[in-house]
Amino acid sequence: MSRLGLAPTATDAAVDHTNIRDVRVLLMLQLLLQEARQQLHLLSSDFSAARQDVAQSMELLARFPSLLASLESSVHLQAGLYAQAVGANSAALAHFSKAASSQDSHLQGCARCLAAVSCLAQDVPGAGAHRKGLSCSLVLSVLQCLNQLYVLAVSAWSSNNSVCLAA
Repeated sequence: MSRLGLAPTATDAAVDHTNIRDVRVLLMLQLLLQEARQQLHLLSSDFSAARQDVAQSMELLARFPSLLASLESSVHLQAGLYAQAVGANSAALAHFSKAASSQDSHLQGCARCLAAVSCLAQDVPGAGAHRKGLSCSLVLSVLQCLNQLYVLAVSAWSSNNSVCLAA
């Protein structure tokens, strides 16, 4: 980024119009690498490192909102996954709800399903607690999300197999 004339605290406004494409690619790669690193930290239960990755991603998104607009939902999905992993279900629900506004139907379906799971988790005060009076609309929402994911998976599988069969 420094080769393109951007300081570590630069924003959208500091990007020279002739470098927009290069800066966008570098920023997208940086976000995707942070996302992968966050997932590795979550898998190894290194929550403080995962939190730093989420904070860096959110800060990058705040500094370059127009250049990274296409990845905003993905950043919120990652923040929601972190929040869910540390038991902050209301924060997870808020991030998944923001991610559900994506134009990408796969990401939208995942975010909706994870939001429903966060909703269900909020009703459970502790491990092993018995659920009382679970809302029918909430159950219906979870089932609709799972159905949408199933349809997406089947269509992806079908299109991959038709390509293989045609070859």
